[in-house]
Amino acid sequence: MKKIVLAILILNSFGAKSQVNTRLDTVFARNLVFTYEELSWLKGGWTPRDSAEKKFYKKMATAVNAVQNKVNATNITVDSIPGAIAVLFYSTFRNATEGEMAGFTNNIKSKIKGYTPLTSTCQSIDNALDNRRTNTVKNGKDDW
Repeated sequence: MKKIVLAILILNSFGAKSQVNTRLDTVFARNLVFTYEELSWLKGGWTPRDSAEKKFYKKMATAVNAVQNKVNATNITVDSIPGAIAVLFYSTFRNATEGEMAGFTNNIKSKIKGYTPLTSTCQSIDNALDNRRTNTVKNGKDDW
C-alpha cells in the first residue's frame, strides 16, 4: 500500500503546475556532497531500472569506490545526478520513516531541494506529503 501511495505522490508531483518550466530529463544536479552512509542508504533502496539509471549507478559507484578508507561520515562528491534520479532520491528520503532517518543529517533533503532547478519539484513532493498528513489528521478527527 505504501508503494502505491508513493507512486501516486511521485506521479502527481510531475504533473503539478509548478513543473511546467522544469523538464527533469534536461536537469543535472551538479557536485552534490553526501556522506558515505547516505549514499549507501540511497543505493540500498534503489534498483536501477533502465540504461540511463544503470549508467548513472556506475558513475556513482566509481565516485564512491575512488575514496579510500571510507567510514559513514566520509564526504563523497557526486556530480551530474540526472534530475529524475535526484527527485527519486529526494522522494525516497522524504517518504522514509522518521526512525530510519534519525541518524542522518538532512543532506539529502537540503542539497537536492536546494539545487534551484529541482526546488519546485521537491516542493510539490513536500506539498503532497503535507496534504496526506492533513487528510490523515482530518480522517482521525472525523472518527471521533
